[in-house]
Amino acid sequence: MDSFSLKGFRDTAPYVYAHRGRTFVLCLDSAVLEHPGEDTLLQDIAQLQALGIRLVLVFGARCRIDRRLPNSDFHDGCRITRASDMPAVLEAVGALQSDIQARLSRGLMNTPMAGMRLRVLTGNLVAARPRGVHDGVDFEYTGEVRRVAANAIESLLQQDAIVLIPPLGYSATGETFNLNAAALACTVAQSISADKLIYLHAEPALRTRRGLIRQMTSGEALALIRRRKLSPVQRQMLQGAVDATLSSVGRIHLLDARRDGVLLQELFTRTGAGVMVTRTEAYAPRQAEIADIGGIMGLLNPLVGQGVLAERTQEELELRIHNFRVIELDGLIAACACLHPLNETHAELICLAVHPEHQGQGFGHALLDDAETRALENGFRQIYVLTTRAMHWFREQGFRASSPHSLPVARRKFYNNQRNARVLAKVLENRHG
Repeated sequence: MDSFSLKGFRDTAPYVYAHRGRTFVLCLDSAVLEHPGEDTLLQDIAQLQALGIRLVLVFGARCRIDRRLPNSDFHDGCRITRASDMPAVLEAVGALQSDIQARLSRGLMNTPMAGMRLRVLTGNLVAARPRGVHDGVDFEYTGEVRRVAANAIESLLQQDAIVLIPPLGYSATGETFNLNAAALACTVAQSISADKLIYLHAEPALRTRRGLIRQMTSGEALALIRRRKLSPVQRQMLQGAVDATLSSVGRIHLLDARRDGVLLQELFTRTGAGVMVTRTEAYAPRQAEIADIGGIMGLLNPLVGQGVLAERTQEELELRIHNFRVIELDGLIAACACLHPLNETHAELICLAVHPEHQGQGFGHALLDDAETRALENGFRQIYVLTTRAMHWFREQGFRASSPHSLPVARRKFYNNQRNARVLAKVLENRHG
């Protein structure tokens, strides 16, 4: 009983509900399958399937092929697969596929599900064509995806099975081609409109001068590809992430699979464990809705109890909901703010709050910037804030100390002398000159 975390279970349960029935494409880089933690990772993948997540597993075989073909030629980071190389390629891929199927088929060891054999199905699911000649180099039996049998994959998923796709494709003329796993996973995810594409790799973490990269837009990922010296695997994953965002794939995750439990941490905790790539800002403020009031109150009430914020009733929040903006993170209201008009030219920023687990991630700045943009659009020339704890933060954002007497008359009447909140004001400038 000592090892059971009640809070951890409660925090995880909403993610189990949110992910059930969703379709995830997992791409296992070949180096991951060489790592000592491979068994644990495959057990975690089996756990996802047991929780009702529909899984398509694409794997690479680069490391095993390298051992069988140590003298392979490469051009622009891509292997040239000659006709004489194909027996070794097929042997490497086949052995790896058999190994993965065997390990997944063991079920969840040391659990009540240890005797349940998970179904792992595969088939002729990818049509391919030759990569052709690039820069005068003939890639021969290195191929590109021509078509993915999305209906066949859906049929296999409906049989409650993990769909396993090797890095091979077949032509209408009966030829077999060696495919890049990262690009294949991207195309599969696009073809079946997957909810997530997850790259599991064994590469160094992506960093900037500010530290680890935890999330980025596809534009930022593309800039990283162009400006940074990356390994071939990093480049392929980032390019796959960029390409996937152009379709209906919602989120792309890059995870260092050498870290024990990284897949479960990324999917079932608010903080995650890897890099997430999205088409636009992942957590941009959005208009609040009536359904968000419970989450907003859950965010505000602890701060009210600490005397940080003034108390707001549910009825008051309902009346002002059209002025609220929220940042939502996996169903959690992680931050909120309300721009409350005082008169035709002045407004007050109230209820600016960020969940303790997500402070320091720029959510407060995003909501303040959003509020100032909306204020300008609505003709307000000045914003007030009343605060008991965050004076310095607001001053850093361009607010200046003021007094209750500077407030519009209607607002001044409701100033609470007992709270003795500091009044700060900011004159807004047109950002378009």
